[in-house]
Amino acid sequence: MFKTLSNQIWWFLCAIITCLCVYGCSSTKLTPQEAMTKFKEYTPKEGAEYYMDNRDDYSFLDTLYQDSIMPAVLSCNYFDMDSVAYVLKGTTFEKEIQPVRNQKRNTLINQIEEELASNRDKQCQAFQECYLPSLEMSIDSMLQEDVSDIMDDYAGGFLNYKKLIFFFGRNRNDFKKMFWEKFDTLKYQDQIRSYINNFFDNLNNEQNAYSIQMTGKAFKYNASISTPSFPVGLSQSTLRYVKKYTSKQKNEMVKEAVKDYVVPMAVSAVSGGLGTLYDIGNTAYDVNDVIKQIKNAKIDDDEMVKYICEHDVAYQIKNFYLDKWVRQVLQQVRESNQELYRQVVNNL
Repeated sequence: MFKTLSNQIWWFLCAIITCLCVYGCSSTKLTPQEAMTKFKEYTPKEGAEYYMDNRDDYSFLDTLYQDSIMPAVLSCNYFDMDSVAYVLKGTTFEKEIQPVRNQKRNTLINQIEEELASNRDKQCQAFQECYLPSLEMSIDSMLQEDVSDIMDDYAGGFLNYKKLIFFFGRNRNDFKKMFWEKFDTLKYQDQIRSYINNFFDNLNNEQNAYSIQMTGKAFKYNASISTPSFPVGLSQSTLRYVKKYTSKQKNEMVKEAVKDYVVPMAVSAVSGGLGTLYDIGNTAYDVNDVIKQIKNAKIDDDEMVKYICEHDVAYQIKNFYLDKWVRQVLQQVRESNQELYRQVVNNL
């Protein structure tokens, strides 16, 4: 019985203490100093939420927020100010924020336009100065292998001239026909598209990251590139050289090669281009050394005609075919950045 009475007294005292604690806590008053300390700890948005949660209980918060917090809010960047305006919706503070917010939005839009224009120029430059040279080198490598395979497969030993002269002695266009029947243009189109798709993947990742950073929304631009026709063929210069080769007219071969290939290549090198008579893996070929080797007959005739065919096709691909792809890529870069600009601005 005593134990039961003791338990009743214990729970009674606990109830009283609990009531006193609740009463004491509820009667605690927030001071302006304490409120200011809170505002300093919070982000602008959190501070606005703190003000909205407590303003009905503490009238001094209106004056404190107006005098001490609003000057800081009006100096915030657009994004912080926009988030504060949303929290303070319906208050006089929102009306005070709106004109400054709109002004900062316009300034930000101008900055975004300039930044995306700069990004666009850098992206175009990256494609032309990084991706395109790498693509051209891969095409050179493919050409070297394909030309060798085509010639070897047809002539039964690399360009056996005795067989060639039998087939091409009267009509050099037969050589041209044979070459293009065996040349797989689709493989080169696939190679070009592969490089371009890789570029667009990296471009989209960069643009998507920018959109998320600015608006929190993802961005996806579906680039559209058509496959141009492949109007590349062996030139008359190459066919003339093949004819000289098949009759083994050594002096005429050298003259033809220097006139039609080495001299134009030298001009290209002087103007900043890369030579196209090359050893695989080298992007700069000593033009003078090539001329000396040709004149001194140090370059094998079979190798020389191979180089000539490679040079001819490579030159045409780079100067008359790749350009059709490049123009489309650069146009897509411009259009994707315009679309990115519209999405970002519409979601600010």
